[in-house]
Amino acid sequence: MRPILLFLSALFLPLLTSAGAQSVAPPRPVAIEGGDDRMFEILKVEDMAERERQMKELCGRHANACNFLALGYENGTYGAKRPDDALPMYRKACEGGIPSGCTNLAGRLDTSSKPADLVEARTLFRSACETYDATYCQQYGVMLANGAGGPQDDGAARIAYGHACKAGSVSGCFNLGELARLGIGGAADDALARSAFAAACEGGSGAGCNRYAYRLRMGVGGDKDLAAAWKAYASACDSNVTESCFRLGQMIEADEAPGHTLAEARGFYGRACDARDEDACLSLGKMMRTGVGGAVDMAATRGVYAQACAIDAIPGCFNLGLMLQSGLGGAADPAAARTHYASACNAGDGRACGNLAAMLTKGEGGPVDTARAEKILEQGCKADAELPWCG
Repeated sequence: MRPILLFLSALFLPLLTSAGAQSVAPPRPVAIEGGDDRMFEILKVEDMAERERQMKELCGRHANACNFLALGYENGTYGAKRPDDALPMYRKACEGGIPSGCTNLAGRLDTSSKPADLVEARTLFRSACETYDATYCQQYGVMLANGAGGPQDDGAARIAYGHACKAGSVSGCFNLGELARLGIGGAADDALARSAFAAACEGGSGAGCNRYAYRLRMGVGGDKDLAAAWKAYASACDSNVTESCFRLGQMIEADEAPGHTLAEARGFYGRACDARDEDACLSLGKMMRTGVGGAVDMAATRGVYAQACAIDAIPGCFNLGLMLQSGLGGAADPAAARTHYASACNAGDGRACGNLAAMLTKGEGGPVDTARAEKILEQGCKADAELPWCG
């Protein structure tokens, strides 16, 4: 059984009533004698048209059959998917007292563009949250936070996420952590954020593990624990949270991960770089260029800087320009070097502006253009007045 955040109990005040929202009484199950038995008999019927016919007939007398009929329409059990036919069946199930009929109805209405549907969805999620299934406080909290189906209310959203988290909603825990971290809907609370992210991580949220690991590594909201931080980052990395893979490499380079090697750091950076993490690409390029964690490999370095530049990592464009200009890691291509220096210069890298201006002045990689070179130097000095050619 997943641990719950017992310390959150102090937050569990009655949910705030938003303007325009009306409380809804909890559904009261309505059934006919032997209705569920009959429904499960129908579910064994192999002919789908006949199964649909019998389920429709039972729906008129047994609300849970309406819910199953709607699920069949949404899933394509009876042929093509028929979501529009599902909606009235969910409504009939909800009105007949089937809680899952109400939450299924709310889930369908929540995707609507009609204001009235969103109001109804919010009311249904609120009812579920307050009366019979607190995990639906997560959906209610999202609607409160986004102002969907009624006024935005961050304070009520934070309380709703607290209910959801205590009930075991992983998303509720993560969202509670985010609001506590950012001070939304109440004061910033690092200890609360840390505990909420811990619960989200324990429940399998890679994003929760990433947030929790940072707090463990930096000692935010509690004591620093590098071993636990490594474990949480590793869990997040295994869940394809790219930033966490980068952080594992970073911890190794910072001597914060005893027993792990610089070769492993290269591997973590490579994994994150392939997933378009620009910091990881830059770190991997530096390790390959300097021979840290493995042999010097200029050709691979050039490829990594190309990856970094392609995802708008400006130092990657500058370094790629250097390698193309000098012929490191492959054939020299001064024309391409000009292009990459220009990309970095236009993004505010003064060094790249200086190198591009020099190439323009000498006619390297293209025609001489002293007028443009002067403008480029001026642009570079605006970006970084400490450069040696900036008077």
